[in-house]
Formats: sequence, C-alpha cells, structure tokens
Amino acid sequence: TFSTLSESARQMIAKAKSFKSLQDNWDSHGAIAPSSENIERAISFIKHADKNLLPFYFMAPGPNGELVVEFKKGNKEAAAYFNQDGSTELVMNEGEAIIEEGTIENNYKDLLRFINA
Repeated sequence: TFSTLSESARQMIAKAKSFKSLQDNWDSHGAIAPSSENIERAISFIKHADKNLLPFYFMAPGPNGELVVEFKKGNKEAAAYFNQDGSTELVMNEGEAIIEEGTIENNYKDLLRFINA
C-alpha cells in the first residue's frame, strides 16, 4: 500500500501524478505532455524500486513525452527513462563514465548490483 512506501517514493509518485496536468507545449518549446499510461508505468516502477531500497534523486518529464527517474548514491548515478512509445532505457554512470546502458526490463538486476555495491 501507499503508506508502506518511503517518504522519497511518496514524493516521486506525487511529482509523477502532477505531470498529468501538463498540456502539450508545457515548456513553450513544443514539448509533448506525458500520457497517463506512461505516468502510471513510472509510478509502478517507483513502487518496485522503493521495495529494493533504491535511492531516489530526481524525476522530470522530457520534451518527447518521456519521464525520467534518477537514482544517486555517492558518485554512482542511474537514469531510468519511460518513453512515450512504451519502450524503456536505463543508463548507469559513475562520475563521467557510462558503466552500462540497456532497458529497465533487461538490466534491472544490474541496476540493483550497481547502486548497492
């Protein structure tokens, strides 16, 4: 349930839900508003990531209707992208070096190992 989530996960979910009010051109540069389905996919991911104690850092919409959820622990960072077409991307870096790139579906266990190592 929602009450068992960490405070940071609750904040990320509230932020994600706030994106439902965005309209196309929300940035005045032609950005596409994220779909409700995309927002719900990100929320499901946040709930799952919270169970795995991933350290939430940042969340934002992108110009093409995507959403990004970022994690940070020390100099390790990871960004999970939920694209408008239903695809996902996952990028993990340590400092300036990209450690791994892939999809959330294929690389989630790598994310856990990377952040929690």
